[in-house]
Amino acid sequence: MLVDFSKHSSLGLGIKAEVRIFDREELGLDIDYKGLKELGLNYLGKFNFVGRGNNILVSKGEKLGILRGFNHILDLGNVVEIGANVKSKEIFNYFKEHNLIGAEFLAHLPGELGGLVKMNAGMKDYEISNLLHSCNINGKWVAREELSFEYRALNTKGTILAARFLKVVGFNKTLAALCLKMRSNQPGGKTCGSCFKNPKGDFAGRLLELAGMKGFFIKGVGFSEKHANFLVNTGKETSPEPALEVIELAKQKVYEASGIKLECELAIL
Repeated sequence: MLVDFSKHSSLGLGIKAEVRIFDREELGLDIDYKGLKELGLNYLGKFNFVGRGNNILVSKGEKLGILRGFNHILDLGNVVEIGANVKSKEIFNYFKEHNLIGAEFLAHLPGELGGLVKMNAGMKDYEISNLLHSCNINGKWVAREELSFEYRALNTKGTILAARFLKVVGFNKTLAALCLKMRSNQPGGKTCGSCFKNPKGDFAGRLLELAGMKGFFIKGVGFSEKHANFLVNTGKETSPEPALEVIELAKQKVYEASGIKLECELAIL
């Protein structure tokens, strides 16, 4: 399927590229995720899954995929299982309605479960991996202790089909309100959110501002005046080129100003 990623990304930038659709029913996956015999368990891992187009910039468009049909939430006793296609807002609502801890920061965080786990999404000290029990990767369940998480990344290779979370009672309304307030202070409109990961002991936004990149734009694409680490598209640009240019310039300027090499949180595909 040909997808125009200037229309299928939160940043409003991207090329037209072929995307392979992986439907759960067509893959022949049963309730235990057994299947994929024809394709092989590692076949899915060869693709870059784009989800709802959040936090991605498609400039090459190689090996892109979209999952469909993984939109379940199941109570399994001591854990709750969530499919890769379940939206962050739905996860937040479920945890709130069932008085469970762990999803307070998800109220207005865009994305689906698969992408949230893949980038270890979070706010401040609160991350999606905190109460993770296990992940289904390429059709196989992998325990939390066997997964390699770091700040804003899951380094374990493969495609996330679902995840299970420990059920801990006590939804924190105060924390949910605080996270909502923090989100309200961030730029809206066409944005990918945070462009760079925070380096250890510092903040990417501070470094970008120090390097003179806050409010710097190329063809309407650049770093927000409201939050220096938020890459935004303020105009009618659809090509990924201005974003690629301003990202590379930001890396260069920050390194010259502070000696720190910034690492992209934005996935460039």
